[in-house]
Amino acid sequence: MKKIILLTFILLSGLGLLALNGPVTAAPPLQVYYNTPTPRPDGRIIYIVKAGDSCIRVALLNNISEQQLRELNGITGSDCPLQEGQELLIGQLREETPTPGPSPTPTSLLPTPTAFRGFGTVCVVLFEDLDGNARLDPGETWLPSGAINITDRRGDVNLNGETVAFNEDEQPTCFEDLAEGD
Repeated sequence: MKKIILLTFILLSGLGLLALNGPVTAAPPLQVYYNTPTPRPDGRIIYIVKAGDSCIRVALLNNISEQQLRELNGITGSDCPLQEGQELLIGQLREETPTPGPSPTPTSLLPTPTAFRGFGTVCVVLFEDLDGNARLDPGETWLPSGAINITDRRGDVNLNGETVAFNEDEQPTCFEDLAEGD
């Protein structure tokens, strides 16, 4: 008796191992394809019934209530008979009427702005910078008779001058009406 139980156990264990060694196949999950209905030229949005469709399924697929589906298609009664290939109205586009707004005011043509070349003044003061901070501070004096030369990058301007000593009547040495530039 023990031999029979042992042989049965070995046989069943072997079958179990064989089942584990074989390829495992599983059915892929069903995939639902849904084509979004496109409005027709007259603005009606139509759904074509497929095999196995019900009113609630069509309503849920198209994000409308079952009551709306029934009203749009004149379906009455407790049952909802659908036939494969049947066209169901699921919506209607409304034409938007444009709201009249203000009309544009005509304007006269304005002249095109042209670039304005400016002019300026450059004033120079030479001073003894005792603390080296590049600023004229109290106690630092103007240097008289310092040579000044102003030249632009293109060589169109070349001006010379001389600084003066500062007193209450004197002003810095200035060059006026210089054309804009570097």
